[in-house]
Amino acid sequence: MKKLIYGIIAVMMFLTSNGQSKSDFKNDPNVQEFFKMQANLILKVTDIKTAKKIIADGKIDDQESKLLLKLFGFNSQNELEDIFKMQNDKIVKINETYNITKLDSLLLNDLIEEAVQPYLPFPNLDTIAASQRTCAQRYNTCIVAAGAAAIGGHCGCATIDWTPGGIVCHASIIVLQICANEACSDAYDDCNQ
Repeated sequence: MKKLIYGIIAVMMFLTSNGQSKSDFKNDPNVQEFFKMQANLILKVTDIKTAKKIIADGKIDDQESKLLLKLFGFNSQNELEDIFKMQNDKIVKINETYNITKLDSLLLNDLIEEAVQPYLPFPNLDTIAASQRTCAQRYNTCIVAAGAAAIGGHCGCATIDWTPGGIVCHASIIVLQICANEACSDAYDDCNQ
């Protein structure tokens, strides 16, 4: 009950202090484009295990860079850098508008849940059988939390110059989000047993 009250207070504070609403966030073209880009990047990764190995040490040599490009579905270093630069621009604009790095995690999750509704595994819980609804809601909540963590991570990456370190940072966030999404899926499967 405390979390619910705290969440309501946080939402009210956000709405009054920023002059923005959940609807503004959800309908913001930068927010929509960011999540669309993130979803596309996640879907393009072809070998998560190898990607994890490459980014594990925090640095990328030329050979690893070429392999990472292939794993992320890109044909050139410039193409990958362009995508991460566009993503970086979006996250900077989102943060400038909504100050997301200062938001409470409950409020950020609430905003993200609204914005990513079309990308959730179960976008309309009313269509799910009552016996599976709790598991589906938990799955959605888990995916939203992974998305919120990814946004926070990308905000951190936005401060890094466009060097191999910046690419490793954004690539790491994508790999971590994929792993978190897989953990959500496993938890959903366990819930339904």
